[in-house]
Formats: sequence, C-alpha cells, structure tokens
Amino acid sequence: MDYAEYQKLVSTVARGLTNSYDLREKGDIKYETRNKWNLWRGVSGFDHRIDVSLANDKDVLLIECKYWGGNVPAIAFLTLWARIKDIEIGPCAEGKKFRGALVVSNGFQDGVEKLAQFYAKEISLFIIDTDGRIKIVSHTHFQTVSPIQVMLKAVPVIIINGQ
Repeated sequence: MDYAEYQKLVSTVARGLTNSYDLREKGDIKYETRNKWNLWRGVSGFDHRIDVSLANDKDVLLIECKYWGGNVPAIAFLTLWARIKDIEIGPCAEGKKFRGALVVSNGFQDGVEKLAQFYAKEISLFIIDTDGRIKIVSHTHFQTVSPIQVMLKAVPVIIINGQ
C-alpha cells in the first residue's frame, strides 16, 4: 500500500471517525488523489491541501493522514491545529463547526497525546491499519450548543405598609 491508497482507505472509513449523525449520514467525503487536490482556503488566503474531508451544511471534519513507517511527532498535530484555525474563519467556513482528525498507520511520539488531551474539542487521534480497522487514541464528540427558550411569568406583588 502506498500513501495515496492509504488516503483512499481512510476516506472509505471516514464516517466512522465522527459521532455526528448528520455528518455521518449526510456528509460529503472528498479526498486527495494524484490528479486532484482537496483544497480549503484559510483566512490567510493560503489554500490548504487536506487529505480527506467530511462535510455537511453544519459540520466539517478535516482529516490529516500519515502513512509513515514510524510514529508521528507533535509537529504534525500542531500543523493540523494551525490549519483548522486558519480555515475555520476563512471563506470556506460559512458558519460551520470545524474539527480535525489526525489518522496514522503506526502510532504517535511522546507529547502528541498530551496535546490531544488539551485540544480534545478540536482534534481527535486515530490509528487505522491497512485493513481499515480503527483504533481510537483520543476522541471527543462534536460539541453543539443549542439555544434554549425560557419563559418567565411575572406575578405583580403589591406591598402595603412595608409588608
């Protein structure tokens, strides 16, 4: 298996990397091929090449794939985090909630899991082997805050002689 085949494999299991029902069931999957890039423009004006994306009208999961022989270092996590920050306020954002997933074939070097704990609401970590089996290393659900409506009923009180 080469890197392009690994990206394609990840795209086939991408729906399993989110707990968002709408994203899993109605999300559009895009991935890079040798002939076509999956570009997301950031607020900086830079076009980020994203390996795999899963998006609907509310949520976006940006997936960075690392098909490496060894463990992936912290710089890969921090690079994905910076990309998400640039993209989520860029012209592609359109009010959507962005999250990231760092998917690797082997494992992570020291420090990556510590970063993932701190940035758990933004980036999840997964190991996906060449058979498509998913191991969750660190994962937090998409957080959605819904407004609530509260009705208060005011009851007038008449106070006579300070009582």
